[in-house]
Amino acid sequence: MGLDAEVIVIGPFDVLHSCMVLDYPDDYYSDIPVGALVLGTVAYADTTYESQKLARICGVMPWDLGNHQVRKPIEPDDPESFIGSQFTSIIYAKLCALLKCDDIQIWYRPNG
Repeated sequence: MGLDAEVIVIGPFDVLHSCMVLDYPDDYYSDIPVGALVLGTVAYADTTYESQKLARICGVMPWDLGNHQVRKPIEPDDPESFIGSQFTSIIYAKLCALLKCDDIQIWYRPNG
């Protein structure tokens, strides 16, 4: 069975908007009050190899389902390689920046 995965972030609309991790264009959120909880996507991996690489950056194991909250990302050993359309170094930088924000949670979400 193959594996794909994503890293999602849950937090107040205004925080996710300022971090540019919302999934839809701004006009979709026109009626969302400041502080409302919304979801966003940090990264997406299409293949098993990329999903495992994404899990390593997130500091989690792909199928350790009780421990998928991202708390301390691990710097990639291959910063110029890609996961989906993003450099691994960009994903790592986004995770580090997001973890400095208040009131958000970041989760690795496998699908296989």
